[in-house]
Amino acid sequence: MDRSCLVCLALLSLIGALEQNCCAVEPDIDSEVLLKNRFLHEAPRSWAEYTERAKRLQGKQSLQIKIQTGNKTSDIKQLCDWKNNNCCKLFYWDQEKTTERPGSKKTFSRVYCINSNYAFTLERPFESVNQSSSSPWILTKIMTSPEQIALFHKEFFESDYPARSSIVSANKKLLTELIQTSGFQVGKCRAINRSGEQLVEVEFDIPKQETSEALTIRSGKLLLDPQRYWSVRSYDAQLVQPTGKIVCSVELADSQTEIPVPKRVVTETISSDTKIVWDFKYNLTSPAKLPLDEEFTLTAFGLPEPIGIGQKTMSWYLWLLMAGIACLILAALLRWKVRRDKATSGRE
Repeated sequence: MDRSCLVCLALLSLIGALEQNCCAVEPDIDSEVLLKNRFLHEAPRSWAEYTERAKRLQGKQSLQIKIQTGNKTSDIKQLCDWKNNNCCKLFYWDQEKTTERPGSKKTFSRVYCINSNYAFTLERPFESVNQSSSSPWILTKIMTSPEQIALFHKEFFESDYPARSSIVSANKKLLTELIQTSGFQVGKCRAINRSGEQLVEVEFDIPKQETSEALTIRSGKLLLDPQRYWSVRSYDAQLVQPTGKIVCSVELADSQTEIPVPKRVVTETISSDTKIVWDFKYNLTSPAKLPLDEEFTLTAFGLPEPIGIGQKTMSWYLWLLMAGIACLILAALLRWKVRRDKATSGRE
């Protein structure tokens, strides 16, 4: 075989190899584009659906916070109880704080509650953990106007509500709101097989974000489960205020519910001089029988109900009807009195 034949064979082999490489690369590019489009179209609807379905979840949550600033450390323990029905919500919160100073362990309790007539907050002041009897509840705030109750609901029952705050949120910000942030950009999307689970890793960036809000996410990666409402399994993000990073991992419970339920969520934030670790543990269910409305009142905590709130008032037409009936009765009495007086005078 002469040299020209060898050159031709070499060229043909090179062309064949290039074609194979192109065929191997093109599907990867196409699959990434398809995966990105699927994320942008499916995920927001799934998150919104999960948010609605997770409203029935209730139960207990424990949280241990470890704060390290320089050489100083402090621990905070919280025990929370969430319950709700179709029109009422309650968040019960016990907190214990310990610092390095001897005898610095203190605890207090709070209640945040909304019922169909009003909303209120209760508090037990700081007391010694070893104290045998609990202090009585103190009413710290009561709200009756729809505007006040709406703001109260948004502050205490939206961002921190269990399950939703970890399954479809990143750093307490709903993912539906995160992707609507001005300048939000989706980077690479790739499928990942983790212990037999088919997950999707999504890189994102918010390059020109100007904010003074604490712990605002600037960029990062989301590991999502597209088979279960595109729920969060972990994320790793860079922060704007303060400059640092946040890392979170989510462990799901072996629950019989139709939606994913968190079992444990560990979040760690690291800035220049402070490291904070939040360790959440959940025991949540979706009960067949919801709590009664009476469990969401001041009476349930040994306090009197507010005067005039929740009492039904009579409509104006009922008052008018009662006034008309009273006039008819009065007219009948006057008529009877006139007839009696005429009869008496006639006999005389």
